[in-house]
Parts: sequence; structure tokens; C-alpha cells
Amino acid sequence: MVDVEKVLLVDAGSTRVKWLLRAGQEATRDSLVHRQKMSSAVERLPDASRLVVASVLGKDLDRDFFRALADRYGRKPEFVNATRSCCGVTSAYTDPGQLGVDRLLGMVAGWNRVEGACLVVDCGTAVTLDMMDQDGQHLGGQVIPGVGLMVHGLVAGTRLTVTPALPERVWGYDTSACVSSGVFRAIAALIDRMAEEIPGPERAEARVLMTGGDAPAVASLVRTPLQVFPDLVLEGLACWAGLEYKR
Repeated sequence: MVDVEKVLLVDAGSTRVKWLLRAGQEATRDSLVHRQKMSSAVERLPDASRLVVASVLGKDLDRDFFRALADRYGRKPEFVNATRSCCGVTSAYTDPGQLGVDRLLGMVAGWNRVEGACLVVDCGTAVTLDMMDQDGQHLGGQVIPGVGLMVHGLVAGTRLTVTPALPERVWGYDTSACVSSGVFRAIAALIDRMAEEIPGPERAEARVLMTGGDAPAVASLVRTPLQVFPDLVLEGLACWAGLEYKR
């Protein structure tokens, strides 16, 4: 009997580690909060024979993560770096290495999904927007703080006590509701504005795709037609690894 290769795809974000395990035609996925304790996070990952990792943790945590994975699995993990071109997508960055690998892989997944122009929005710790034309050429992007960072910044600079949540109404009746409505709608408004700013040749056909933990909540406030896909980075990672992504 031939052993089936188990490929573990790992998306290590600023807050959570998402993973997808591929074993032949079978696929399982899950996520966990790492709290920057990478050894503990690695212990909770499934067994695998190949490890492919996209990380935005930074050099120090990446080093800890790499060592923990190598010790646990007895082999070196494949850490993906941002490059000029990847799976049909070409970065617009002057220095391609400065583009977060999660953004590049999200663009790879988005462009390969629609096979045309698209605006990819990732609503995580930060909110990123990246535009691509029909040929997979990245036209540039934008980055702003995500919901949690916006609220944290406001609280840190004031004496407000705020518990953010998806607003139930436009106008809040208490401080938390006012802040929540402002923060969520600020992000939604930026997405709508940038959809209006899509260059003329792409505007009519371009699709808007969203991913990230806050995507469903933000999407409910966006007026532009869009689709939410929870795992665009993992999809792009599967493409990089030469695997067909199982939706």
C-alpha cells in the first residue's frame, strides 16, 4: 500500500495560525490563536510529511516557529517569501520583498479564482486592499489598521472604555456602539471608495473578493457587490505548493 503524502499548509498571521492538511483527496482545516507562543502552537498542529508556511510574524518569531516546526516534524518547513512573480501574479512593489507574503498569496488566490481583474481585501489585524488587472499585474495597494487596532488606538489615546461589536444601527446610543459603528463603517466606506477608484478598463469587469476574520462583519456593511472567501491565503499557498485547492 502506497503512503499518501500529507501536506500541511500553514498561514501564520499576527493573531492566528490557520492551517489546511491535504492527504490525497482529503482536506481538513482549522485555526488557533498563537499569542506569540510558537512552540505551543506547533504542538497543536496535525502530523504531516511536508510543511509549507506563509508567515507575517517577523524575523524573531519566524525563527522560533521554524525551529519548533523542524523539531516537531523532523524536517525543514518550506517558508514562502514574497517575490516579483508568483502563480501568474506580478507584484507592483519596487522592492517585492516588502510586500507581505499573505497579501501576495491572497492576490494569487483571488486572481486565479476569477481569472481576471479583481480587488482583494483582507480584513484581519490590518486591512489590506490590493488591485490587479486582468493579466495578473498588481496595480498597487492600501493598508489601514483593522477593527481591533482602530479601537485599541482610540482607547489608548483617550479614557474611553469600548467593547467593539458589529453595530446594530447606524447611530449608536452608547460609546461602544458609536465607536463600533464608526470603525466598521470606516473600513466599509474605504472598500466602497476604492471599488469606485478601480481604473476605467477594469472597472466594469473587476470582482471584489474579501477574506480575513472580520470579513463577514465588514462585508455586511459594504455596498459594492462582493464575495467572501475565508481562506484566500491558504488557497494561494496551495497554488504555490503545486496543489489543487480543495474548496
